[in-house]
Amino acid sequence: MLGGCSHKLQIPSQPPRAVRLATVAAPQTSAETLRYSASILPYAQVDLMFRSSGYVTNVRQVRGADGRTRNVGTGDYVEQGLTLAHIRREDLQNQMAQAQAQLDQSTAQHTKADQDFQRAKVLYSTQSLTKPDYDQSEAAFNATRAAMDNAKAALLQSRLILGDADLKAPFSGYILSRNIDLGSLVSPSTNAFTIADIGRVKVAFGRPGLRTQSSTFRAGTNDPDRE
Repeated sequence: MLGGCSHKLQIPSQPPRAVRLATVAAPQTSAETLRYSASILPYAQVDLMFRSSGYVTNVRQVRGADGRTRNVGTGDYVEQGLTLAHIRREDLQNQMAQAQAQLDQSTAQHTKADQDFQRAKVLYSTQSLTKPDYDQSEAAFNATRAAMDNAKAALLQSRLILGDADLKAPFSGYILSRNIDLGSLVSPSTNAFTIADIGRVKVAFGRPGLRTQSSTFRAGTNDPDRE
């Protein structure tokens, strides 16, 4: 027994490591929800106006829910390029006829001035015409050519105005308002229709300290395209 008591105890080579205990707790969640006021705007919206003045002689007819035809109006969907209304064409056709007559007259005057100028060139080259007479013939030639060019431009412009007698939808969308009726006298400042494309909408809102945010949504989806 004495021999057994004299046996030495073995001490571990590495001391024990210190540890720290902590209580596991669920993360704290805030019950506060951020809310913003936003404006939902159409992706595209435009006011349609006639290019020139005139009386409305036709408004697009559609069939209503009761089966009867009526003027196209608020809430109706229209396709791109559809004619919504047009003004009296006779007035614009008369303007185009006047422009054509002016072009014919200026062309005839320029043709005569050209012939006179060609003769003046020949006479001046043989010293049979004085310099002032030659300069006068050249000036008449240039003046009639400028008048003819102006008449051509006026005729082209009158053709464009006649083509714009029809008021067409620039894109597919819904009519938000119609401010004309059959027989209305309109001018280039008259807002005939307001049309909007709501296939996509823009949501605009502001956050304190940041610039205004805007997102675009396609109809039928929840995926925004941030702008």
